[in-house]
Amino acid sequence: MAKSAPHPMSQEFSRHRLTRLLWSLVLLGLFTSGGMTSYVAWRLAGIETRNTENHLTQQTMQLSLEQFRRLASESNSLTDALLRPPGTELPSSENAPLAALDAAVRAARQHGDDRLPLDALSEQVAQMKTLWAQAVQWRAAYPPVAQEAIGRDGAQARATLLADAARLTASGQQLLDALGVVAAEQIAAGHRQSDAALDNALTRLALLAGTVALAFLGLGVLISTHIRRQFVRLADLQQDNALLLNSAGDGVIGLTAEGRLRFINPAAAQMLGVPAGQMVGQPVSAVWQPADDDATPVAELGRSTERIVNRHCRLKRRGGTPLIVDYSALPMFHEGRHAGAVLTFRDISEAEATKAALLESEQKFRDLSEKSLVGIYIIQKGYFTYVNPHFANIFGYTREEIEGRLGPQDLAHPDDFEQVQRNIDKRLRGDVHSIDYRIRCRRKDGTLIHVELLGSATQYGGEPAIIGTLVDITERTRAETRVQYQAFHDSLTDLPNRLLCHDRLEQALKTARRLHQRVAVLFLDLDRFKHVNDSLGHPVGDALLVAVAGRLLHAVRQSDTVARLGGDEFILVLEAIDDHHTPAAIAQKIQHALSEPIQLDDQELIVTTSIGISLFPDDGEDAQTLIKNADAAMYQAKRGGRSTYAFYSPELTLTSTNWLSLESALRRAVPRGELYLDYQPQFDLNDARLIGAEALLRWRHPERGLIPPAEFIPLAEETGLILEIGEWVLNEACRQLAEWRDRGLTPPRLAVNLSRVQLARSDLLGTVTAALGAHRIEPHQLELEITEHCIMEHAEASTRVLHALRERGIRVAIDDFGTGYSSLACLKQLPIDCLKIDRSFIADIPQDTSNQAIVKAIIALGQLMQLDIVAEGVERDEQRHFLRDNGCHSAQGYLLGHPVAPATLEAMFAAGSPATSPAKRS
Repeated sequence: MAKSAPHPMSQEFSRHRLTRLLWSLVLLGLFTSGGMTSYVAWRLAGIETRNTENHLTQQTMQLSLEQFRRLASESNSLTDALLRPPGTELPSSENAPLAALDAAVRAARQHGDDRLPLDALSEQVAQMKTLWAQAVQWRAAYPPVAQEAIGRDGAQARATLLADAARLTASGQQLLDALGVVAAEQIAAGHRQSDAALDNALTRLALLAGTVALAFLGLGVLISTHIRRQFVRLADLQQDNALLLNSAGDGVIGLTAEGRLRFINPAAAQMLGVPAGQMVGQPVSAVWQPADDDATPVAELGRSTERIVNRHCRLKRRGGTPLIVDYSALPMFHEGRHAGAVLTFRDISEAEATKAALLESEQKFRDLSEKSLVGIYIIQKGYFTYVNPHFANIFGYTREEIEGRLGPQDLAHPDDFEQVQRNIDKRLRGDVHSIDYRIRCRRKDGTLIHVELLGSATQYGGEPAIIGTLVDITERTRAETRVQYQAFHDSLTDLPNRLLCHDRLEQALKTARRLHQRVAVLFLDLDRFKHVNDSLGHPVGDALLVAVAGRLLHAVRQSDTVARLGGDEFILVLEAIDDHHTPAAIAQKIQHALSEPIQLDDQELIVTTSIGISLFPDDGEDAQTLIKNADAAMYQAKRGGRSTYAFYSPELTLTSTNWLSLESALRRAVPRGELYLDYQPQFDLNDARLIGAEALLRWRHPERGLIPPAEFIPLAEETGLILEIGEWVLNEACRQLAEWRDRGLTPPRLAVNLSRVQLARSDLLGTVTAALGAHRIEPHQLELEITEHCIMEHAEASTRVLHALRERGIRVAIDDFGTGYSSLACLKQLPIDCLKIDRSFIADIPQDTSNQAIVKAIIALGQLMQLDIVAEGVERDEQRHFLRDNGCHSAQGYLLGHPVAPATLEAMFAAGSPATSPAKRS
C-alpha cells in the first residue's frame, strides 16, 4: 500500500495554535510587567510629590522667614519711605514681602499645621497691608507743594505710623521666631515621612514582585501542562487523521488554493498507480482530466462556498489511462481566506462499464424478446409489468390490455392459480431459484389452453420481480395425454394394461401397509376363448373381450382396478377389503355377470372365466408375488372344472417345511454334482442355421428327481445361494466351450442367464473375467442375459457393471424384454447387444393384434438401435412366419428345438444342422 505524506493541514494547524499561544504568553508578560512598572512609578511619583510639597513648604517658610526678616529690617526703610519728600515715587517692589508672606500663610493653612499662629500672622499681614495702603494714600494726598503742610500736619501721622511700625516689627519678630521653630519641625517631619513612604513603597514593590514571580511560575506550569496536553491531543489527532486517511477505501486528495496536491491517501495513490510522496506538490492537472466545459474543483470552489457532491469526472492514471470516478469536494478556509479543497472519490469505472453492459444487455433482451417465438413476461406486485408480443398473442390480448392491468390471477385457471401464487412466493423468498411447471389458462375468448412456465426471481426497476417464459403446449399436452393413455391402457378394451396395473397395485400395497389394510388380486382367464377366435375369427374375439371388460367394470367398485394383461387374461385389484369374503363376493358377482348371454351382431355368446385370488399380506408382500400366486390359484380353478374361483394356498407351491428341506438340499447340490446344464438351441429363421444356444440350469435331486427351475431358483435368490450357483454355471459353460475348442470344434455362442442378486451383490466382472481366463475363452463367445426387471431394479449400478462387461468384449442381452418398466431413455444408455422378446407376447400371435403390435414395435426398436432380436417361445409355424416376415431372424422354442444335453448340441453344430426336424421346416 502506498504511504501518505505528512498531513500539511495538521502541521499548519499545529503551528498556528502554537504561535497564538506564545503570543498570548508574551502579551500577558508585557501586560503584567507594565502593570507592575506603572504601580511602582505611581508609588514613586506619590513619594516624589510629597517630597516636592515638603520642599516647597520649606522654601515657602524660608522665604516667609526671609521676608519677615526683611520686613523687620526694612521697617525703618518703610518709615523712611513714607517720610520721603513729596513727589518722590515709592518703589513698586516694596509690597513684595507682604505678598510672599500672604502666600506662605495660605500654603501653611493647606497643610493644616495647628502649631503655627496662622491667624495672628494673617492679621499682622493684613494690618501691614493696611498700613502700606495708608502710607500710599497719604503720600498721594500730600504732593510736593504741600511739603510744608506735611511737615506741619504730618508729624502726628508720622508718629502714629512709626508707632504702628514699631509694634508690627515687634509682633513680626515674635511670629518669626515661632515660625522658625515650626518650620524646622515641619521639615524634619517631612524628611521622616518621605523616608517611611519610600521604605513602604519598596516593601510593597518587593512583595508584588514576588507575587508576580510566583504567578508567572504557576502560569508557566499551567501553560506548559496545557501545551503538553495540546501537543498530545494534536499528536493523537494527527495519528487518527493519518489512520483514517490510510485506511479509507475511498481516495482522498487535498489541494492548495493554487491548485497543487497538498496530500494524497494510499487508496487514491493506488487508484492512480503512483506513489503518494511523488504526487505531493504536483499541479492538479497531473491527475485531472477535465472535459471541455469542465473546471477543476479548486477553481469552482474558489467561486463558491458550497461543497460539490456526487459528480463524475475523469482522472488520469499513470500512463494516461482514464479513471472514471464519482467525487465530492469540500472547500477549505484559513483565517477567512480560501485555502484549497479536499476531494473524496471512488472508482466507478467497473460500475460504468457494468451500467453500459446492462444497457446493452437490456437492449438485446428487448430485441430478442420482441422477436421471440415464446412468451416472455415480468411480474411485479401481482401484475404483469412487461409482456412481449407473442405472450399477448397467446392469450388473445394486446400488450396494452395486459401490462399493468392484468395479473396471473386474471389468466390462470382458478383451480391452478394457487399453484402459481405458491411458486411465485417461493422464488421471491429465495426458497428456489427457478421453477418449471405447467398450468391451465384461459384466453380472452374463454378458451382453455395449457401452458408451460419457467420463471426465476430477479430485480426489475429496482424492485423484486419474476421474469420467465411461457409456451403454449395445448397441442403437445393433448398429444402427450393420448400417448400417455395409450402407453398405460389396452388399445382394444380401453382398460389399464400390464404397466398401469402393476403401478396401481404397488400404490395400493403402499396404502395398505400404511393403513394396515388388506388387498386382493383376482387373476381372470376366459375359458375356451381360443375356441372363439379359431371358430368365429379374431374380430368376434375382440368384440367379446370388449364386452367382457364392460361387464367387469360394472361388477366392481369404483375404487377397484380392472386391467387386461393380454389375450384373454384380466386382473382385478380390490383395495381396502375386510377379509376373504369380499373378493369371494366380487368373484361370484363376476361369474354371474358373465353368465348372461353376450349379443355380438347376430351371434349370442356365453362366456365363463376361471378366477384365482391372492391376498395381501397373507399370500405375498409385493405385486409380482401376488400376481404369480393369483395366477397359480387361477390354474387351480381351471383344474377344478373351470367357471369357478380359487384362493391361493401354500400347497400350490411349497409348504414351509418343504421350502426349508429344499434349501438344505440345494446347499449340497453343487459339491455333490447334482446340478448340470442343458442347452436351448437358437436358430436363424431364414436358413434354419444353428447360431447359438442358451445354457439352462437343471437340478436332479437324488430322491425327488428333476426339480423345475421355477422352484429352486427363487429359493436360491432368496437365500443367496445363487451367487455360488451362478459362478458354477459360468465356469461350467466356459469349461464346455473350452472342451469343444480343444477337440477342434467351433462351438456356437453360449448365453448364460444372470440373476438380479448376482448383478447387485457379487463381483460379477471379476467372476466372469476369472471364468474366461481360467478356460482361455474369447469374450465374444459368451453372452450374458439379464432380465429387464433386474436392470431397472438397480439401474445405475447395473449400467456401470454392463459397461464394464461390454468393454471386455462380452455380449449383453436383455431377457424377457417388454415385461419390465424400462424407458426408452434408459434403454438408450444401456450397453446391450441383443433384445429377447418375451414368450408372453409370442404365445397369442397371430390371433392377438395387440401382441402383434408390441412385437412389431420391439423388432423396429431393435433394428433402429442396431441390436440383434431373438424371439422366445416359438411353438407354431404361424409364429415363425410372422416373426420372419416382420424382420426378426433369430428365435428359440419347442418348434425349433428343445433343450438338449451338451453331446446332442455338439452333434448339431458339428453336423451344421439342427437335431430336430422342426428346425428344417420352411
